[in-house]
Amino acid sequence: MAGPGPLRHIALPLNLISAASPPILAGLLTRGGSNAVLELALTCSVGALVMLAILGRRRREVAIAATR
Repeated sequence: MAGPGPLRHIALPLNLISAASPPILAGLLTRGGSNAVLELALTCSVGALVMLAILGRRRREVAIAATR
């Protein structure tokens, strides 16, 4: 299990993104409308899913290499 070090490296960017996202989404909603916000959310969701798939594949490759 990972120690607190890696969690600290993840926490700061996550907190910054969480703090910045409401004003960004509100500005996008007022300038671009609801469709722009939905398109951004869909793009971010698809991007996260792709990154998760890449990391899952990489994790399996590292696990296989570690057993050799």
